Amino acid sequence: ARQPRSPMSGKFPPPGWATETPHAGLGLEVRRGGQLLRRHELRAGQRCFVIGRQPGVADVLVTDDEAVSRQHAAIVPRGDKLYLIDLKSLRGTFVNGARLKPNEPVPLAAGAAISLSDAPPYSLVVVGLPEAPAAPAAAPAAAPVAPVAAAPAATPGAPPASVSPAA
Repeated sequence: ARQPRSPMSGKFPPPGWATETPHAGLGLEVRRGGQLLRRHELRAGQRCFVIGRQPGVADVLVTDDEAVSRQHAAIVPRGDKLYLIDLKSLRGTFVNGARLKPNEPVPLAAGAAISLSDAPPYSLVVVGLPEAPAAPAAAPAAAPVAPVAAAPAATPGAPPASVSPAA
């Protein structure tokens, strides 16, 4: 027998690595096919945007899809980048068709399509995020670089591999 899931107590807190989003005009467009149904603004200066069905808690309130959990996913800014975190949702969170692992931040690009189940009635499309500049062609190395014998460090500005909500 399946045990009922315990609801998250309180709103999902921003991870310690979150920063305020510097982007004005950032939003999620709700689209079915090529049709724009509505737009949710993601206000500049906020450190976390919860997507879900729970009124008063979700920043992006989804009321027309029963597959969406009360606190389904969160969009978290870090510097000029956005990350999406699945908050252990029952039906899953997908970016461009790829399912996210719970509590593992995944970077979002401009135009990324977010789905809140494996059979969503629509998708949420990230708009207002600047396009990443094209990577320059790799230049040949002038000389080999000797490896440094040190413990691997986290990439500066990158979020941790996983996130756990505060207990």
